[in-house]
Amino acid sequence: MKTMKRIATITVNYRTADLTLEAVESLISSESDRLSVHVHVVDNASPGDDGDLIETAVAEYGWLETVELHREKTNHGFGRGNNVVLKKLAALKTRPEYIFFLNPDARVEQDTLEVLSRFLDCHPEAAVAGASIFEPRTDHEAVAAFRFPSLLTEFISSLQFGPVSRAFPSGLIALGTELPTMQVDWVSGAAFMARFDALEKVGFFEDAFFLYYEEVDLMRKLRNAGWQTWHVSEAHVFHSAGSATGVGRDESEQASRLPDYWYESWRIYMLRHHGAPYTFACGTLKILGWLLNSGIRGLQGKRSEAPRRFLRDLWSIGLKPLVLPGHGKT
Repeated sequence: MKTMKRIATITVNYRTADLTLEAVESLISSESDRLSVHVHVVDNASPGDDGDLIETAVAEYGWLETVELHREKTNHGFGRGNNVVLKKLAALKTRPEYIFFLNPDARVEQDTLEVLSRFLDCHPEAAVAGASIFEPRTDHEAVAAFRFPSLLTEFISSLQFGPVSRAFPSGLIALGTELPTMQVDWVSGAAFMARFDALEKVGFFEDAFFLYYEEVDLMRKLRNAGWQTWHVSEAHVFHSAGSATGVGRDESEQASRLPDYWYESWRIYMLRHHGAPYTFACGTLKILGWLLNSGIRGLQGKRSEAPRRFLRDLWSIGLKPLVLPGHGKT
């Protein structure tokens, strides 16, 4: 008798009901005679009628046995939103083997869950398997795998100067596109599969993060616990980056201002894994890199690529709390 592989998927919704339903539909189509897929949708206290729209659609489309809606009264952010489901699953007698995390602005190809689950079946040392990600409007492949932040990456990634980047390729956080299947430091939180027991052993996502860096932190914890993270090129996901978060570029084509919680999450991650002196040094190098970037691009007659108010916000939100007792979050 063929054994069904139990997979739970989690999508966290906030003001993206239409996108979330499209994501859910793509997940439901992934069920097969080998996979038993149960879809969880967390509505993070969306303003308006998102919760009602999703609840009505689940009933009208006949998804009641496959899709479970968790209507929250608080916007937990990404990590804590996923933890709502993960903690409920941990209390069950029968747990899923694997968890698949999918952004509401992403869609899976029909065999994506099959490919990722088979990879984890064949690689017991791997806790996480991330998919290749493509932009749906252009079919261009996006970066989906990365290095952990370090002194070198914080400087090189801020400087964004071709000759230096080519001279120090290990200083780039992004590993590039069209990667083969390979072990990496971390993969995009937009679409990845993980072993439930491994997640449980490291305590799931850290509640300290609201949005950004929570998946980096999770995969760092898994690495510290002896697990591996892999990019699996054969698994494909389409992701409209920024559709759910609203972070992008304005009419002048300058990167829009990053929300305060981006800087807070950066600081929390760096403090947790490197301590205050290293965090301050990384932030200082990040500022230096952006200053040099602005100077170089100014000489070229181009606008700085830094998000609006980046240097001011990085100092006041990311670094200043490190030198003011009682102001840093860990």
